Amino acid sequence: MSGIRARVDFRSPSNTDANPLLFGVANEPSRDHAADVYPLLQAAGIRFQRGTIHTNRLFADTHPRATLAQWRSGDASLIDPDTWDWGALSWLTRAKDAGMRTQLNILHTPPWLSHNGRETGLPVDWRVWESIVEQILRRWGTHIDEVDILNEPLTPAMIDIDGSAFATAETAAVEVYLHTSRAIRRVDHHVRVGGTGEDRRGGDFGSIGPLLRDGRIPAGDLQFASYHVYDPHPADHLQLDALRDLFHGAGRSLPAVYLNEWNIDWRPDAAQPEIAGTAACAYAAGALMMLAEVPGLTGAAFMSALPCNVDLHPDQNYDGRIAQGIYDWHGDHATLRPQADAFRLLSIELGLGAGAFITYESASPTGVQVLGVRNSAGEHGLAVVNHGGAEIDLVVEVRGLAEGGIDTSTGRRSDGRGVSRASAEEIFASAEGIRFRLLPASVAVVRFGDGGVVATA
Repeated sequence: MSGIRARVDFRSPSNTDANPLLFGVANEPSRDHAADVYPLLQAAGIRFQRGTIHTNRLFADTHPRATLAQWRSGDASLIDPDTWDWGALSWLTRAKDAGMRTQLNILHTPPWLSHNGRETGLPVDWRVWESIVEQILRRWGTHIDEVDILNEPLTPAMIDIDGSAFATAETAAVEVYLHTSRAIRRVDHHVRVGGTGEDRRGGDFGSIGPLLRDGRIPAGDLQFASYHVYDPHPADHLQLDALRDLFHGAGRSLPAVYLNEWNIDWRPDAAQPEIAGTAACAYAAGALMMLAEVPGLTGAAFMSALPCNVDLHPDQNYDGRIAQGIYDWHGDHATLRPQADAFRLLSIELGLGAGAFITYESASPTGVQVLGVRNSAGEHGLAVVNHGGAEIDLVVEVRGLAEGGIDTSTGRRSDGRGVSRASAEEIFASAEGIRFRLLPASVAVVRFGDGGVVATA
């Protein structure tokens, strides 16, 4: 077992306003699993849910032969919102009941309203589109904290402009955003509105630049920017300075910023150990720790809160299953995947999910991550990750804290199958610092103070 040294300096903050909304998930559990899954997510410390409404799902089962002419004729059997399938939004109630901030992602179009007869098309009657959006806000507005308009709109799977009146996906995205935000504001002036869930970074950040330059969209209707990163190190690719420059160039200050999808890979059949293997917990914890040190990042959502081992519900507009989920379904109950341990350790055990927290500068060798924090209760603590394939002996030198007050007697550990207690030989304070005996691809946290808490996974 090798000896490795790292240090944390509690005299030097790296981020003085880290946000508990970093502990979020994207896409909602399948509606027939939700009653079982949301309590598990709450126990894991999830604080933010970016869920979806693919608007075609409001009509797909209840009005499979609907037509635009039927709507325009005033046919109450279609126009009456009591006849729509609101179960696609039932996740909002469960997320709020679990204490989560909710961000509703509105995307796709009912085929009968679409220029190409598919959900990827654009509305051919904006008054009808706005009526649908208004009904969503009237029904569910009390459960919605934010609306994230659009999702990767420059991708044809989301918006396909072929055959439409729009020359570019950017202009189409601006028009959808404009009419959606107007409909929202007719119903609710308090919900925070933003977008556009971009998969482009740098330059115009996809459709965000065109939105900023469109004089019809006031600053009050673009209250946050959202985008996605799929990478081994998401925090290294946020380009927040470039996004800030884009807003400043349009005469606006940078609003709230959400990384509302992140993971190591977006491909549905991805098979990296960081997604579905032994490195999943360590990867998730390491990514969260790096994101916590980014000033100006309002929130983040791990992709995803979907199931891994069964086909997705039709609500997701996707046939089959994906690898990037956080739970497995076993017929009558769910179990969370190892990534959830990373959330629990940081959000619950270290107390970072309780409110705004501070991170501190650290130094560690390759293959090891260390983060010093102060939670909203004023307690200092450490998080460490061993990304390697061998067990290590790690000593973390703690600078800037008074002597005493470090009690590791309530230590916890895990072999990747949940959080459990650690022995005094595995995590303990020494004259050199805090010593951790870390299993391969494992995570540990320590909270200092009276009855200090130590946990590992």
